[in-house]
Amino acid sequence: MSARRKSNRKNQPLVIGICAAILVLLGLVTQIPGVKESLGIQTDAPEPVARVSTAAVSGEYMRVHVLDCGQADAIVVTQGDAAMLIDAGESEHGKVVLDYLAELGVEELSFFVMTHPHADHIGGAKKVLEGVKVHTVILSHAEHTTKLYENTLDAVEASGAEVKPAKPGDVYTLGGAEFTILSPNPDKEYEDLNDYSVAFLMSYEGSSMLFTGDMGIKPEGEILEKGYNVKCNVLKSGHHGSKTASSQAFLDAADPDIIVMTVASDTKDNLPNAQTLERYEKTGAALYRSDRDGLIVLTFAGGQVSVDTERRAAA
Repeated sequence: MSARRKSNRKNQPLVIGICAAILVLLGLVTQIPGVKESLGIQTDAPEPVARVSTAAVSGEYMRVHVLDCGQADAIVVTQGDAAMLIDAGESEHGKVVLDYLAELGVEELSFFVMTHPHADHIGGAKKVLEGVKVHTVILSHAEHTTKLYENTLDAVEASGAEVKPAKPGDVYTLGGAEFTILSPNPDKEYEDLNDYSVAFLMSYEGSSMLFTGDMGIKPEGEILEKGYNVKCNVLKSGHHGSKTASSQAFLDAADPDIIVMTVASDTKDNLPNAQTLERYEKTGAALYRSDRDGLIVLTFAGGQVSVDTERRAAA
């Protein structure tokens, strides 16, 4: 027995050397393209265009909650005890908005901005107006004769909310934040209903976000001609990334660090448009999309912006 144990100890250096050589050889072989996959070894997934960037927040801040309503807009802004809503998605999203407001502990809205009368922006408005106190409703001068819009206007009247027409240059205050209306031009009539969208720049402690609704290239140009400041940290993508919005001149002036897009994964409208995505890429901004990232929450604090995303059940 003792002789065999001695013989085994003699062979140990040889065995260790062979094992080490095999490990080195395996490491070299797996560097050859395609070998890892053929051996069933998992490789790292490629990084998407934009990733979640979170930061601890203390003290005062402003938050923008971009709800995942597919190719529809419903955005909640909170600052301190004040809150506002920008659009309310399709009709089925009214409950989604109310549930989210309840989750945040929001019992009343200082402002409800209805950017324009299309169903994917005001569809859930009636239910919201019936479910939570709204102090002021901001509307564009767009005229629309759909039953949905007529019912929405009736709900606004029944709510008792004060109605303010969107007028470029008007400034409103939400807690410690403020927003300035940029469009539409009340003296102009537009062929495309999207161009009546209420657009505004919201600022808080040295950082800002530009909200555009479905505004197209024509009112973008009007805003630039008037010399309005559109420089922002965050840009809400115009018209779900359509080719009709986000001109190069407008993107150059906005120069955003982050672009947020509301779009559906199963859209039949070929959105977002490939050329628009190319223009976004040229800005160098991080792109967040509701079809990929779900709920998008932006926190503005101390002049900085952090982003959190969360995939939830489809709204």
